[in-house]
Amino acid sequence: MAEAIAQDKDLTKTLLLAAGVPVPYGRPVSSLDEAWAVALEIGLPVVVKPQDGNQGKGVTVNIVNREHLEIAYQRCRGDRRRDGRALPARPATSACWWWATAWWRLPAAIRRR
Repeated sequence: MAEAIAQDKDLTKTLLLAAGVPVPYGRPVSSLDEAWAVALEIGLPVVVKPQDGNQGKGVTVNIVNREHLEIAYQRCRGDRRRDGRALPARPATSACWWWATAWWRLPAAIRRR
């Protein structure tokens, strides 16, 4: 169950915010036009990732124009998992952590800058 929650980016962000953990702003979209509107709302550059991915698969960073966003969006759509939606988001500006869990243990934590 925890793995399913962690793979749902929007649900994970909601739970982290409820716990008081800061997360980059963004929201799921279902079309390229909607993705571009969110990117402009957030402000470029943005990150685009599959709504339901894991381990950084399908993530495109430093998107600075609509052409790059279209490539990233199609990458998310072509890499379909459950729903094929994309999640444009503001890039994290400080160090962040990637946590690996297995069998109810935390064998690795990686700090990304």
